[in-house]
Amino acid sequence: MEYLRQTYGLNVSKIIMSSRINGLNPYCRVIDVPDHILSKLDRFLNTNFVTGRVLRQSVNKNVRRLVETGSYRGLRISQGLPAHGQRTHTNAKTAKTAKKTVAVAKLDTANTAKYAKHIKTSNYGSKKLNRSSKSFLGKQKKNTTSKKKKK
Repeated sequence: MEYLRQTYGLNVSKIIMSSRINGLNPYCRVIDVPDHILSKLDRFLNTNFVTGRVLRQSVNKNVRRLVETGSYRGLRISQGLPAHGQRTHTNAKTAKTAKKTVAVAKLDTANTAKYAKHIKTSNYGSKKLNRSSKSFLGKQKKNTTSKKKKK
């Protein structure tokens, strides 16, 4: 019964149980099953299980209610983090991968122009300090590595 596995809300154990109750082999192909037995199975699943669109709507409604009430679980869901007390320091990579980007405020251009002479930009755009700058080193050090000439 492969076509039932595609239905939202039905797992393998529910499919096997419902097909055995209705007198079907759970591993048979749909082509081999008569239409009246398939309709009987369909009625059984609709009366005993919530599946498909109705299940999705109820799950979304519950999540929306948690977020709107401002509960702890609702806040964790809205932030995209685990809501059931799982560890987040080293695990929860799937929950943390889809982080939302936060806008960065622009710096004041007057202040940045003052310090621009101390910053060099490499070919890749990363910023490096200009080591020859007086403000970086404080006072310029004398070159002590050169040998003095003997008279």
